[in-house]
This record gives sequence, structure tokens and C-alpha cells, in this order.
Amino acid sequence: MSRKHLTLILRLALVVPMLLAFVVVPVAANSEGGSPTTTTLTSSDIHASGVSNHLRLKKTADRDIVPAGWVIHYTIRVTNDTGIAASVTVTDVLPGGVKLVSAGENGTAINGRVYWKLSVPAGATRFLHVSVRPYTTMRGTIVNKAIATWGDFTVSATKRVTVVAP
Repeated sequence: MSRKHLTLILRLALVVPMLLAFVVVPVAANSEGGSPTTTTLTSSDIHASGVSNHLRLKKTADRDIVPAGWVIHYTIRVTNDTGIAASVTVTDVLPGGVKLVSAGENGTAINGRVYWKLSVPAGATRFLHVSVRPYTTMRGTIVNKAIATWGDFTVSATKRVTVVAP
């Protein structure tokens, strides 16, 4: 099996694990100098080793410290390095002590969460925006969390912002 074919098989196993039950990987010749041995990796072995589907998520805020009552603008960055288009569901879990001001890109707010369903082409990045206002009585650190799900793969990102007296 050529290296090109092996690369293609491994990429398919990482990108579409539900379609492949296993991957056969040629390994170096055995210690007696005979023919190469093979190792079979299941999709659970691939996930257990820390290899991901290369869907990346980053969460930023326009400021790290904000007076209570001021608006915080968050940006969620979803990057698809899988090699194929991905239908991604992104959920932004709003922290306690804040009120939703806006959810861009047609985000839907339900019970303290904002949801987006989007298609992210291979190699593309999508940006989502959400703005919140900490209550005027809020003090301390708030943690805003975003979660992206593609098939059975989930990745999350958080951003901490400190709320101070106005």
C-alpha cells in the first residue's frame, strides 16, 4: 500500500469515523526482518489517542474587565480543518448574572442559551456574535462558554470576563 493511499485512509478514518469500522496501518518490518506487520486501529482507538476531527472553536470578548451594566461583545470563531464540509451546531451558554442583548447571525435564544446551525465548508472559518449586559448588581468573574457539535464530535471554548462596580 502506498503512502498516498495510507494517508487517504487515515484522513477518511478521522473525518468520517462512523463510516469506517477500522483502519489498517502498515508498520515497519518485524524484528526478524520479514514482511511488514500491520496494526488495526478502531475508531475508538483514534479518538482515545487525542486525534480530533480538526473542528476548532475560539471564544473572545471585546474586553477582559467591564463595569456592571456595560455591554460585553463576544465573538465565537468556528474553524473547519476536516477536509469536508461540516454541519455544525453551536451553543453559547450564557452565564448567570447577565441579560442577552443580541445574538447575531440568526442565533436563536432559548432558556439562557443561544443556538446556531451552520454549514462550515472545508478549510473555512465562521464568526458568530453574541452580546450580553451584566446586571448592575453583578460583581466578580463571569464565564461564558461556547460548544460546537459536529456528528459525535464536540469541542468547547470559554472566555472569562471580570465585572466591577461602575
